Formats: sequence, C-alpha cells, structure tokens
Amino acid sequence: MTLDRGAIITLSDEEVRIAAWIGRCRNAVAKANGLRDQHRGPRSGDDVVHIDGFGAELAFCKLCNVYPDLSPQPKSGGADCLVVGSYVDVKSTRHASGNLLVVARPGKETGIQLYALMIVDWPQFRFAGVIPAADMIKQPVVDLGYGPAYAAPQTKLADFRLTLTPEQTDAYVRNAVKAEEIRWDIR
Repeated sequence: MTLDRGAIITLSDEEVRIAAWIGRCRNAVAKANGLRDQHRGPRSGDDVVHIDGFGAELAFCKLCNVYPDLSPQPKSGGADCLVVGSYVDVKSTRHASGNLLVVARPGKETGIQLYALMIVDWPQFRFAGVIPAADMIKQPVVDLGYGPAYAAPQTKLADFRLTLTPEQTDAYVRNAVKAEEIRWDIR
C-alpha cells in the first residue's frame, strides 16, 4: 500500500456532519471525565480542535480504506487507527506548512508505530506524510506555550509505504477475524 504525500481527500457532506458530531461528543466526554487537553498549538475553540482532529482521522482512514474509531469515548494518547498491523496516531493542523506536533512524554510507551499529519481545509484534507514513532522522538522539543512537544517539519515526513513480507501477510491473514466467527446477539 502506498499513500503519497500531498494526496488530497474531500469529505462528503455526510462525512463532515459525522466529523462534527463525533468531535463535539469527544470534547463533551473528555470534559465530563476531566481529561486534560493535549492539544499543542493555538486554540480556536475546544470543539473546533476535536472536530478538526476527528475530521483528519476520518480523512486519513478514508485514504487508507480502513474504518476510524467512531466512539466518543475519552481518549488520552494511543492510536487512532490500525492500518494493516501498524498503529497510527493522526495529527492535524490548519497551517499549510505546519509541523507535526506530538506531546513529549520521554520514556512512556504508547504503542504508536507511526504518526501521520493531515492539513485541514474543510472539507478537504491534505496528507502531509508519516514518520515512525522511533524517529519522532528524535525530533527537537518545542514549547509553543501549551507544553513540550516533539516537532517534525513536513520535510521530515515521508510517503506512507506499507510493504508486508510473505510471513507478515500470512500472519495477518491467519489472525484476521473471519465473517463466520462473528456472532451477533440481537435483543
């Protein structure tokens, strides 16, 4: 699978409404659960941050042909989606030349394998690239007034090229859930 930097995805009107609803729900649930905002840039309103964030997740997942996490459950770090065995955390910015910012948590294991950056220009999103987590933590730490964050300029981001070895493909297929294994309990 290859996803080239610069790829543009446009969300449909329905997808925009879904992004707005889930973004607002996530913001409300986070506030109700006392979760600290991990946003590392200028704020234009809490709802806007969450709506942009989920819109970016939805756009990235649409590009990769995978489902996003549609739950409004409180989140504090962790992956936004799983793309053929790789856990991806999708970040967003409205700045065309913006950096990929990740909260600096030295020594904390997140399970993230890749970070992706999507540039927000509703209803369009531009895929700016990905960077492996191991490379992200080698980036300089900056503080824009919202706490320390690793900052990777877009020039450090790469195309998303996911190539599986035959062994990885076999393991992926072996461990995939098959339709006949799903049991529905409808009440």
